[in-house]
Amino acid sequence: MPSLSDSPGTLVDALGFLCKRKTLTQLLPILEAAHPSVEAVDRFRGLTTYQVDLVIPFELFIDLGERKEALQNELTRHAQEIVDGARGESISQVKLVADLDNIGDWRSGENPLHASTSDVARIWKEGYFRLFVSHCSADKQFCAMVSEKLDRVRVDAFIAHEAIEPDLPWQHEIKLGLASCHALMFVASEASNQSFWCQQEVGWALGRGVLVTSYMLGQEPVGFANSLQGWKVRGHDPVVIRDRLLSKFTKDARTESAMREPLVQLIQSSRTASQIDFTLDYVEQLSSLTQEHLARIANVISQPFVSSSRAVTERIKATLSSFGFTPPADSDASADEDDYDPFAEE
Repeated sequence: MPSLSDSPGTLVDALGFLCKRKTLTQLLPILEAAHPSVEAVDRFRGLTTYQVDLVIPFELFIDLGERKEALQNELTRHAQEIVDGARGESISQVKLVADLDNIGDWRSGENPLHASTSDVARIWKEGYFRLFVSHCSADKQFCAMVSEKLDRVRVDAFIAHEAIEPDLPWQHEIKLGLASCHALMFVASEASNQSFWCQQEVGWALGRGVLVTSYMLGQEPVGFANSLQGWKVRGHDPVVIRDRLLSKFTKDARTESAMREPLVQLIQSSRTASQIDFTLDYVEQLSSLTQEHLARIANVISQPFVSSSRAVTERIKATLSSFGFTPPADSDASADEDDYDPFAEE
């Protein structure tokens, strides 16, 4: 391990690994957000003792509240396990420090919370559309079923509910999710309509100007969501809900651009012509695609399972042409269409 004075970030990495290994989840959001610095506070007989300051976002610092001291003590204990004096260095204390240089302008009403690249990478799956699902814990089974269907089409659902409330650092994670989602779906039920947490989440998303849609799970939406057109499907079928959401996201100007990369990746990862055919239903609803996106779609034509289906091959070519792209010539394909159901297991 490098010297603490030369590489304080190495200690944070070691602490993160230790906390993840020991499932100390309450410390991980702090370490993810921290910018470390060290100061030598004592030197005696070849042993240098350091104080480690972890500078964290001001809002996270405030959210920790009375738990801050206990968390500092826990971080100090683990840091002392890692830096135990064997290499001429020791740690006296790990201290949590508020980042006062990036508070934001509270007078203007500006939202000071911004999700960093590392925040987004931690919270969301790379290359996926980011959907925050605002719901109550009583409805988590329904939300989990919808989330599982969405995941197959590269829509990552952030499932937050009232069970998270006692752990303040995770409140910060929820805020980061709200600050970085592409859209929010409010699941309107008797429980969620009475939840002030859900109402705040909906208000946050509306304040950001992202798409907010209300699904009616037995109740009309109330509060901020009451002004939105609620919707539902027969039997609350998660597959039908998934397909309705895909249509919303590809047609709405606020979300359409965020759907481009997930849909292109979905075509690239397809294993049957029917899966591609399914995805093209939504690709064709997009307003535009880059030449790089179109080239990646064109490359799929060379896959044997695509070239063996003349109908899908011709549809891909027609879609590419509608976006102003002409794929290279390929060999003749057979007229047989693969009738495999891409989501048969659903």
